[in-house]
Amino acid sequence: DLACEIGDRWNIAWAQAHLALFPTDLASHEALLEDSLAIFRELNDIMGLAHTLVRRTFFAEEKHDHAYAETLVEEAALLSHQAGDRIISAWVLLIKGRSVQYRDRDLKQAARYFEESVRLFREARFHSALSDAIMYLAQAELILQHTSRAVQLYLEALSLHAQNWSTSLFLSQDLLAGLAGAALASGDLDRAATLLGAAHGLF
Repeated sequence: DLACEIGDRWNIAWAQAHLALFPTDLASHEALLEDSLAIFRELNDIMGLAHTLVRRTFFAEEKHDHAYAETLVEEAALLSHQAGDRIISAWVLLIKGRSVQYRDRDLKQAARYFEESVRLFREARFHSALSDAIMYLAQAELILQHTSRAVQLYLEALSLHAQNWSTSLFLSQDLLAGLAGAALASGDLDRAATLLGAAHGLF
C-alpha cells in the first residue's frame, strides 16, 4: 500500500511478484506476474525481470502452456547470464531438466541439467531450492536404475529439508515416497511399506 501511495514502481513490482506466490486463483496469479514483468521491463531491471520470468514459467507449465514456458525460460537464461546470477541460472537449469524429463523423456539429459542446477544452488547456499533440485536429480537417477546414488541424494535432500522449515510438507512426502521407491527397487518390501506409511502420515 505504501509503495502505491508514493508511486514506488520498483517495490510495487517486487510486491506483486511475491504476492503472486499466494494467489486465490491461477488467473489472479498470472495477472500479478504479468504486471510485475511489465514494470520490470519498463524499469530495465534485469534482476527483477529474471526472477519474475522464472516464477511465471512455473505457472505456464502448470497450465501446460509449454511454448510460452519455453519462451520465458530462455529469456530468463539470457538475463541470468548477463547478470551473473547463480540462483536464477540454477532455476533455469531445473526448469529445463523438468522439461526434458517429462516432455522429451530424456532422463540422461535431465540428470545433467539437474546436476548443474544442484551445483549452482550449492555454490549460492540457497538451501531451500537446493533440496528441490536434489530431489529431481534423485528421481532421475532412480529411474535410470542408479539406486544407490538415488538413495544418497534423497537422504541429503531430507537432511536439508529438515533444516529448512520454510519448505512444504509436500516435499517431505515426495522425498519419503522416493526413498520407498528405491527400497522397492532393491527388493526391500518391508522398508518400502514403512516409508510409504510415513509419507501418508504427513497428511
